[in-house]
Amino acid sequence: FRQLLKPDVVVSALAVSLMLLIYYTAVGFGVIYLRTVFGFSTKDANGLGNWNWGFNVIAVILVGMLSDRLRVRKPFMIVGGVAAAIMTVIYLLEAGLHPSYYTLAIILALLSFSLGIAYTPWMASFTETVEARNPALTATGLAIWGWIIRVVVFLAFITLPSVVNSVTPLVNFGGVTAPYAQQYAWASAHGNIVAIAQKDAADLAFLQQHGDIVALAQKYPVQLANAQKFAPQLAIIQANAALFTKLASYKNPASIPPSLIKQVEIAAGGGSTPADITKGGNFLLTLSANKAAIDGVIAVAPQLQQIAPYAAQLTALQAAAPELQQLKPYAKELKALAAIPAPIQKYVAANIGSVKAAQANAPGQWKTWYWICFGGILFFLASIPLLRGRWKSSDARRDEEEHEAMVAAELAAIQA
Repeated sequence: FRQLLKPDVVVSALAVSLMLLIYYTAVGFGVIYLRTVFGFSTKDANGLGNWNWGFNVIAVILVGMLSDRLRVRKPFMIVGGVAAAIMTVIYLLEAGLHPSYYTLAIILALLSFSLGIAYTPWMASFTETVEARNPALTATGLAIWGWIIRVVVFLAFITLPSVVNSVTPLVNFGGVTAPYAQQYAWASAHGNIVAIAQKDAADLAFLQQHGDIVALAQKYPVQLANAQKFAPQLAIIQANAALFTKLASYKNPASIPPSLIKQVEIAAGGGSTPADITKGGNFLLTLSANKAAIDGVIAVAPQLQQIAPYAAQLTALQAAAPELQQLKPYAKELKALAAIPAPIQKYVAANIGSVKAAQANAPGQWKTWYWICFGGILFFLASIPLLRGRWKSSDARRDEEEHEAMVAAELAAIQA
């Protein structure tokens, strides 16, 4: 360990660990990030993860083979590191926007592919750097790197919740509140309409539950008014149905027998005294003068009987008509708001504020974290010169030829 605790080994291991912060962020928080910031379903978030891992696998295999063939590492690290830095900036700038699934898929694929281009040659160059110090200590060098990357990831995952504190309310409460966020946003913007709806809740409930009754009342408003106006006369007619049926059989009032008229007068007056008969006579005059109106009420009597038990509610509904007219354009939104179960309403009302604040803060907080990841990639790029390895294939090939010639010479000397 003392032989390998040198800047080229330790700093290089730290640098690649910081470069891979964005990779481990995707491993630990990718689904949460894609769900809470962009609103993707768990299925789609995992699908985007597949684009990430799939292109990383392709890169590490292809670039590893190509790097071995060309005998150089550093150019690949530069190209991969610069490309990863650019794609990280593009990725973090999408936070707070509404990119499509395939837009993010392409960004993640290119970002992950770039990390693969940088990482695989780094691993080869790192082991070559360790071997240059002592070929027998490759495992020790990898142990140093393994400890460093674990400490970096551990510290990063402790730090990340402090940088991105919006995750907790979004994960804890967002799942329940999210389906109702639109309704509550509407309610917040239309407080006066919601206040009217709450005030007239009983009238609205009656309107929704007894639409047929309201329709009848709207169909027969004249008859309803006349029923109230001539209620005493209608009560007498109802109490003496047979008598008034007989009276109605005479189409010409002049042909009505005096005896029948007297019976009607007595029935209307409630007795046979002169005063009662006079009262009955007045009733007949009222009946004659308003025959059409009273007949109209009698004609729809069954319908009016359906309406009668709801007279108080219909009166209240009529008084609230101007306010209810204001609610009419928002019937769909009010219905959706009312459909939220009562326990959920209480839960959402208690947590919607923190969720909305977290939704507003989340994009900016995640951008801050990804800028930290961007800084890690820049640190990686700056550390590349510490590692062993050539920049040109021709120089690497010449080194290999010189090494083989030296080995051949040593073998020849041993044999001699």
